[in-house]
Amino acid sequence: MEFISTWLITILMSLGVSIANELRMYKDAADNGYRIDGINLNTYTSKYGSNIVKNITLQLLIPFYNILSSFVNILIYNNNRPHLLYELNMMDALDEMRDEEKEYYQKFPTGLRALIMMVKESIRISEYPSVKIVTPYDTSQIYFDVTDDGEIKIIKAYGHLSRATEETQREKVIESLNKYIDTPEIYEEIKEALEKEAETKKDVESIKPIQRQTEESKPKTKKRKKDI
Repeated sequence: MEFISTWLITILMSLGVSIANELRMYKDAADNGYRIDGINLNTYTSKYGSNIVKNITLQLLIPFYNILSSFVNILIYNNNRPHLLYELNMMDALDEMRDEEKEYYQKFPTGLRALIMMVKESIRISEYPSVKIVTPYDTSQIYFDVTDDGEIKIIKAYGHLSRATEETQREKVIESLNKYIDTPEIYEEIKEALEKEAETKKDVESIKPIQRQTEESKPKTKKRKKDI
């Protein structure tokens, strides 16, 4: 029983140290005015660091060795810390923070807040429409928005096309949209949307006469003069 309790304690301790060490990376990037791109970081980790993740998981399960390995990881991070921004930039996992993000971070500059900023940004980007473009190198994905003037505004690009100019990315989006518009499915979607809009408008118009009729049908009452 004591062995199991000790084993669980060492797991919790090593896990806490590992999380704290991980948060240092987000804080160091934010202290320099950058936000880590979680999507690109996860893509790079899953592609090149799958064995590292498995080894770390196994290390956490070995009593006492898990605590030792966690502190060794801290020393490794300290040695690599001067090259952190360069390595993240090479992974395309570094974005400059916007002014409002810098103001938000400076109110409580911790690794946890920097991590929250990364999650919020990932959610914000995912809310925009996107197109997937197959290149000889990989499958790139470009998130975009359409302005009131009908212009394509690039929000974020992932994959090989993330290194292309914004004008090139915009051309790729327009090219993909033109291909999509030429398919029969898009005409069906537009037709259904217009029909729903027409039905909704018809329902609203049918309510108006009823409202006017109700108001006109109200009995008119005259004030009775008081008897003298």
